[in-house]
Amino acid sequence: MKNELNHTNTYVKNHIWKYDYLITKILYQTILIPNKRYFTFSQTHVNEVMGRVKIKGKSDDSLYVVRNDLKKLGIINFNVTGTSDINKGKYTRTVYYKINDKYLNQGWHEVKHSIEPVEIKLKERQEYTGVYGKLRDILFNVSIDYQGAIKELKSLDLDDKKKSFNLTRINNIRDGIINFSVDFKSTLRVFHSISNLKRELRKYILINGKPLLEVDVSNAQPLLFCKMIREYTNAYLPESSTDIDYYIQLCETGRLYDYLSEQFGVKKTPEFKKEFFAKVFFSTENRLYKFRKIFDSLFPTVSKIISFYKEKNYKDLSIELQRLESEVMISNVAKNLIDLEVNEFITIHDAIYCTNEFYNVVRAEVISSFHNFGLNANIK
Repeated sequence: MKNELNHTNTYVKNHIWKYDYLITKILYQTILIPNKRYFTFSQTHVNEVMGRVKIKGKSDDSLYVVRNDLKKLGIINFNVTGTSDINKGKYTRTVYYKINDKYLNQGWHEVKHSIEPVEIKLKERQEYTGVYGKLRDILFNVSIDYQGAIKELKSLDLDDKKKSFNLTRINNIRDGIINFSVDFKSTLRVFHSISNLKRELRKYILINGKPLLEVDVSNAQPLLFCKMIREYTNAYLPESSTDIDYYIQLCETGRLYDYLSEQFGVKKTPEFKKEFFAKVFFSTENRLYKFRKIFDSLFPTVSKIISFYKEKNYKDLSIELQRLESEVMISNVAKNLIDLEVNEFITIHDAIYCTNEFYNVVRAEVISSFHNFGLNANIK
């Protein structure tokens, strides 16, 4: 900051926390939705926290100075969209931020600042009602076996970026920062500090001091696709086909990934599952990857139906599957559990984590909710 931006020692001492604060705001968004590149947040709130600064006799909002400095250093990038009319006092501008990959890949750690003129802990600013409000309230009873989680994290074979992601999530949970949000614009998925925590670290999560058990639906999204298959066949196919029947059978018995890994000649790992979805369900139709070609030979009718649901936009299928997942797990399972006064569980997309006391109730509710969708769920 002194050498490249010509700031004085006094400026650095008094304002360095603001640079880390803005980076933290962007990082938390990145951690919450890791597949997204640019993020936005309330500029008004950040301005309130960071205040103003005087440089060379001129006063300006700290946010503008800080983000321009970080961009000059190559640490972040940002784009301003929209319009503004100073004469009419109308502003419709939105700012989108990202941390550049060069720095993101190096990882990060916590910094404690001795000078914090304003309380900068992130606040839950949006109000949530109904099932979403209840799910958020439950998260305030969550804690973590911090030493156990840190020891486990150090033992995992992760690069610096992924370790930093998970370290921040662990620290957030320790500090009571839940980062709760709902994707109301698209998938209706619920996100929070635990939802993107590495699976191996979730065993250290506690609710009211109690450890959790996992109720996980085997190959949940391929199973949910069976509902879309049936809707397609009812409309376009008078009779079912052998490959459709076998695909549904594999999904409902929880053996789809085992079968596919054998046919693809690869080990059944989390990486395999991600690649399978990326190359078969979530890919464009402009290019047929090796996995898709093999899948097409095994399940030609199912493959045709996949193409049908991606006809207008290849993203439509992934969005619809995630919306179905949210409908089952949030609108049905979570809502029913709350109505039953079950208050020790967490939703993580297609899985529920709960205390031992409520395990049988949660398991039965998951099976029942899938059954109401015409699907037989296999619980791992």
